[in-house]
Amino acid sequence: MNDIGLGNDIVTNGDFTTDSDWVKGPGWSISYGLALIDGSQSANSWLQQFDVLTLGNMYQVTFTFVNNGSGAIVLDSYTLPEYINSSGTYTLNITASNTYIGFMATPGFNGYIDNITVKEIELN
Repeated sequence: MNDIGLGNDIVTNGDFTTDSDWVKGPGWSISYGLALIDGSQSANSWLQQFDVLTLGNMYQVTFTFVNNGSGAIVLDSYTLPEYINSSGTYTLNITASNTYIGFMATPGFNGYIDNITVKEIELN
């Protein structure tokens, strides 16, 4: 039987203490220790960190999300993107189909993300 373990957190600045390491699309900003989306985006808008994941590897992604209106964010780094529209802390296990970790805000969505961790799932 294989034991499952988690590696170290591989995302940089997942607590958003500085305005760095993330590529922000329209409406996104980093301040107050949060990644904020202000609802001004008229199309899908991305918050991404590149060259984090290895294609085909499994990861556990945890983050806190607050929705201040309508719309959703989408965690996209794997085959079946996860649409999330309810506030809460989420933990998702994914198999990477991209090398980036990304959160997409739908048009007009207003809210924030915090405390992102990405850990490789290791089989022992």
